[in-house]
Amino acid sequence: MPGSLGFEEQDAKTFASWGIDYLKYDNCHHDGSKPIERYPVMSKALKKAGRPIFFSLCEWGEMHPAEWGFHVGNSWRTTCDITDTWESMISRADQNELYAQYARPGGWNDPDMLEIGNRGMTKDEYIVHFSLWAISKAPLLLGCDIRNMTQETIEIISNKEILMVFKLGRLGCTVMKRFGLRHFPAIGQ
Repeated sequence: MPGSLGFEEQDAKTFASWGIDYLKYDNCHHDGSKPIERYPVMSKALKKAGRPIFFSLCEWGEMHPAEWGFHVGNSWRTTCDITDTWESMISRADQNELYAQYARPGGWNDPDMLEIGNRGMTKDEYIVHFSLWAISKAPLLLGCDIRNMTQETIEIISNKEILMVFKLGRLGCTVMKRFGLRHFPAIGQ
């Protein structure tokens, strides 16, 4: 039994003693039991560990964790792994949007890490990427090496207008797709 499987309470206490704030609990190399059975065990262990730890469920959306994840964790992957291409990013955004009704305060749909700064897309594509994640209230987790971020990457991820949309707390969903464009409702202040 690799990883924390079977050692959830011990590991949760260890994480808390280290001052961990965020745990991404991946579905790799498990014993064949279902995530919907395994993840609540770690969730309970974290709650008993004596420190609030953000619990990110990562089972790539295979068992539709958006439908049950709110009772277990703080965020849940809705998609398989993203790659640093326009096609991959757009398909993750589309798949994530299928679960929009499950996102709420304290619970986030997670279409995977932001690829901004990994140099596989254009600047405009990265702006769209960041905007779509912000509109959908996805966790804004950088998947690039922050030690080597370019000024362009910093400008994209610190864009005040996009961050304001994220902070508004209202989920934006596509109301229409036409001619390759997505149309979102106005979600002003």
